[in-house]
Amino acid sequence: MIHGVEKALSVDGPAFLNILMPCTVGWHFEQADAMQIAKQAVESNFWPLFEVEDGKYKINKKPKEREPIVGWLKQQGRFKHLFKPGNEGILEEIQAHIDAEWEKLLKLEAMSNGESRLTTTPRHHRTNRDAPRGTAGRFLVGADPGGGACSSA
Repeated sequence: MIHGVEKALSVDGPAFLNILMPCTVGWHFEQADAMQIAKQAVESNFWPLFEVEDGKYKINKKPKEREPIVGWLKQQGRFKHLFKPGNEGILEEIQAHIDAEWEKLLKLEAMSNGESRLTTTPRHHRTNRDAPRGTAGRFLVGADPGGGACSSA
C-alpha cells in the first residue's frame, strides 16, 4: 500500500485511493481474523486489487483459484442473516454480481492495454484528451494479530 500512496502523491493530477480496512466491531469478527478476512476479500474478488494510471487498468492480484464469496461472508456476523433458510438465492445473486464485476474489470484491463478497443471511437480518431488523467488504485489493509497495521497492494 505504501507504494500506492507514494505513486498517488507523485502524479501530476488527481489521485484516488480506495482502501479496504476490515472493522472488527462493525463486521463482527475476532481481531485475530482480520488479515485472513482482508486477504479473503481479495481471493474471492469481492475486493480486487487494481490500479488505473493514465486510463490503463492493471490488475495487481489475480487469484489463481477464486474462492466463493460465501466463505468470506460466513466469517462476519454482519452477514449471518444471509445464511438463514430461504436466502440461498440472495447468496447466488451476490456471487453472480461479483463474477460479473470481475469480468468487467478483466475486460477493462484488456481493452485499456490495447488488446481490444476501449471505446467505439476508432483508434485513429482518438486523442490524448479522450484518456482519463491521473491515477487510482485499490488497496487492502488489515490489522495483524500483534495489533500493528499491515498492508498489501
